[in-house]
Amino acid sequence: MSKKIICFLLLLVPWFTSGLLFPFDPGFYNSLTLPNFTPPKLFFIIIWPVLFILITITVYRNLKKDNQNNDYLYILIMNFIGVETYNLFFFYMNNLFLSLVSTVVTLVTSIFLTIETRKLDESWPLLIPYNIWNIYAFILITSIYLTN
Repeated sequence: MSKKIICFLLLLVPWFTSGLLFPFDPGFYNSLTLPNFTPPKLFFIIIWPVLFILITITVYRNLKKDNQNNDYLYILIMNFIGVETYNLFFFYMNNLFLSLVSTVVTLVTSIFLTIETRKLDESWPLLIPYNIWNIYAFILITSIYLTN
């Protein structure tokens, strides 16, 4: 296995941490009143790995550069924290408010991550689906929070 693949995998694997530590809780999820625009559960299983791969491609490309940008790294870490705390708050703590806060952090930092990535590398369009998903996720969790 080449060093590039190993490095890529080392950057990709942490994005799955909270999903492994705090897996889907069907009892809690099924007890919620969900809006009619909630996607099927299978969609979440597909979309997040795809988004994590796209994020990792941009991170890998940016970390290879000589001119490191502290703003980029700070925003990346904040975004990672937002993503990783969602499963903790939603599936483990069953706290819709903190899940909403986590989603807001993820949305805001994903926008800034895209802006900072655009300054550093032409891979920034790979983050557009992530931003679109985060806007949708914000609308979804806000609706869930307000109806439950």
